[in-house]
Amino acid sequence: MLYSIGGGKTKLLMLTGNQISDFKRFYNTEPERFQHLPPGVYPDRKYSNQEHNSRNIYREKNGITDDCFLALQVGSDFSRKGVDRSIVALAALPEEIRKRTRLFVVGQDEPRTFAALAEKLG
Repeated sequence: MLYSIGGGKTKLLMLTGNQISDFKRFYNTEPERFQHLPPGVYPDRKYSNQEHNSRNIYREKNGITDDCFLALQVGSDFSRKGVDRSIVALAALPEEIRKRTRLFVVGQDEPRTFAALAEKLG
């Protein structure tokens, strides 16, 4: 054991059981210090609760043909999450692939700057 964070009173917030196992193994942390956080996904949004053809429905509603690629980036604070870098990366794709690729960004932020960059880069 390299480090120990044992003996503290502070609760440790963890997202997965694997994280808890790692902390126990590497830092000898007492089990009572862990607080397992629930996932931040509403149950009706889970993949297992979607219609069997939800992919086709979504693509049809958004005008995305079967020969198009869909890149999805999820996260708020677009600058910190690298949305600008994703736009630049997609613009650098070979033209044949780029013209069939759509980037969808989901999250809370002001999209104007990023939309302008995407427009500028084509």
